[in-house]
Amino acid sequence: MDRPEEQASGMGGHEERWDRTLPPRASEDVCPVPEGAASQPERSPESAVGDPLVDAAGRRPVKEMGRSERVPPLEPGAILRVGAAVEGGLLLLAVGLGWLIGQPIWAKIHWNVKDALAGAVLTGPLLAGLWLGVNYPWGPWGRLVRVLEQFVVPLFRRCGVWQLAAISLLAGVGEEVLFRGVFQDAAVQWLSGLWGQEVGVWLAVGAVSAVFGLLHWISPFYALLAGLIGAYLGWQRIQSGNLLGPIVSHALYDFIALVYLTKRRFAG
Repeated sequence: MDRPEEQASGMGGHEERWDRTLPPRASEDVCPVPEGAASQPERSPESAVGDPLVDAAGRRPVKEMGRSERVPPLEPGAILRVGAAVEGGLLLLAVGLGWLIGQPIWAKIHWNVKDALAGAVLTGPLLAGLWLGVNYPWGPWGRLVRVLEQFVVPLFRRCGVWQLAAISLLAGVGEEVLFRGVFQDAAVQWLSGLWGQEVGVWLAVGAVSAVFGLLHWISPFYALLAGLIGAYLGWQRIQSGNLLGPIVSHALYDFIALVYLTKRRFAG
């Protein structure tokens, strides 16, 4: 019988021979390194200081992962083409609907200085409200200002003044002719027959203005403001009996608002 020392020696030799038949083992604590990753040293929060793409805790912001906080600005030519297509389409729709219901659109626009000046003057309260809301944001105005800064203003940032004027004029003509010239006038005629002239007029203004606000939905508060502006323009249409005033107010408001927001308030 072998002595204990010899048994241990024999077992050790067998174990040593068995180990030599196996391939070398990689360390179990080390994961495979992707190709090219070895050249990228691990970043610590301290080494990230000064990197505009890394915050103080060493974390990458969301926009580096493919999501941007702002809408990229469009080329002015693209903005004009889109504006012409959308607002021109509204104008053509208004002309077609007016012809179908026997209310020619151009017969509702009376070219006179008085109504044009009235439309320009009545732009004042709209612009005052915009200025107060943007410069002294409270409640929902604060959220709306962020929406304007991140999504609306960047779209028009590269446009020149004349391009903003063209876009505003297209919007003023196309939207007022359709909403106040066709929809509101038709609703007044229909609802006045059901509820009487006095009630029917304001029901029509309210209904068309609500649709106008919903079609301008950027946020709930923005839609509410657009609806109130629509009611204001509808009131102008009722008081003057002329589409020229609302067209001037709408176009002038859009123009001054776009210039103010893109060239002064959120410039840069």
